[in-house]
Amino acid sequence: MFSFVLYQEFLGPYFDALSWQETPCIITAYNRAGNRTKVEYEYEIDGQKLNSEQFDYLQNTAPPQAAIRKLKQEFPVGAKTVCYVNPDQKFEAVLSKGFRPVSLSALIPLAFVVIALLGLIATPYYSRKLASSSSKLSESPIQIDLTSNFANAFSDKKDWHDPDATPGPQELKPVDSTWTSFLGCGFFTLFWCGIVSIFVFDTIQQWIDGQRPFLQTLFMLPFVAVGAGGIVVTIMYFLKLFNPVPKLLVSERVIPLGDSIRIKWVMDGNTSSIKKLTVKLLGEEWIQYQRGTSTYTETNLFYEEVLANEFAQDRIEVGETTANIPADSMHTFHANSNKIRWKLQVLGEIAFWPDVDASYAITVLPQAVLPPIEEVSEE
Repeated sequence: MFSFVLYQEFLGPYFDALSWQETPCIITAYNRAGNRTKVEYEYEIDGQKLNSEQFDYLQNTAPPQAAIRKLKQEFPVGAKTVCYVNPDQKFEAVLSKGFRPVSLSALIPLAFVVIALLGLIATPYYSRKLASSSSKLSESPIQIDLTSNFANAFSDKKDWHDPDATPGPQELKPVDSTWTSFLGCGFFTLFWCGIVSIFVFDTIQQWIDGQRPFLQTLFMLPFVAVGAGGIVVTIMYFLKLFNPVPKLLVSERVIPLGDSIRIKWVMDGNTSSIKKLTVKLLGEEWIQYQRGTSTYTETNLFYEEVLANEFAQDRIEVGETTANIPADSMHTFHANSNKIRWKLQVLGEIAFWPDVDASYAITVLPQAVLPPIEEVSEE
């Protein structure tokens, strides 16, 4: 949509004006309004004299003042020159068919289209690699060991299982999708830059024309900073699409306080770029509250434990560890304005590239209270 609007505003009129007919005209006036000067000229079509103030194809943008000053020197009032008339609309004419750099703002959305296409091209390739990794994970003897050893160990704790979480050995799904983050950030940046660029190019044009729009420039700086930040973040998410993808398998996703789980990871992709792999167990509190008419959200980390730090390539690609849930901590809790969340985090440090950063939710239940053992009286 923005590509179409920008094209209609900037590039479309330029290409249309290239085919307009050259027509003799006479400069009739130079009108000054503030720091800007407009030129008026008269031309004749089919015996009818017409007037126009349009300098070039950009109707909604101020004419370049440097070009106006040069025109005034070469063609004072009463001088004859040529204009270019729209053959389909004889009331529409311009003095110049030259290209203006401000029109390049119409190409801004093209960068995001190219990024999206590259991502779509790369998706089938990485999907096949993920499928290959999944088959390797399912045939792994470590997974079989996890299933056989841990499924029975937790089978007697069914009363503790969270109905919203599937118990048992399973592969965890990441909390956040890199694709979703990339598309969301990309569309926001496209929307933001598409609007701001119109005013930015107008400000630049004023500086080129010899004006000094200091206040307008200062006013635009925060908006430009937001757009630049959006572009940087979008590029970072795009680069992350090509990162190795961690696949995490746990012996149990639903764990009571004080219990432990075994964790296995398989990195799909070029793991040679990862210099260090870290697996963490995190507990965090999410709070939302109101102060006056404003709503605030805070996330506080109350538990953090490093489960594994790997530097060897074979241990980075495939490895396992154990996570012990502290017995004296808080279990998973969900309310409208307060949440306790537990997750496993996989971090991969990559030099000169966005790091691998994936989180996987687990459910921690209250500690089990075993019924007292009844003494059997001897008769």
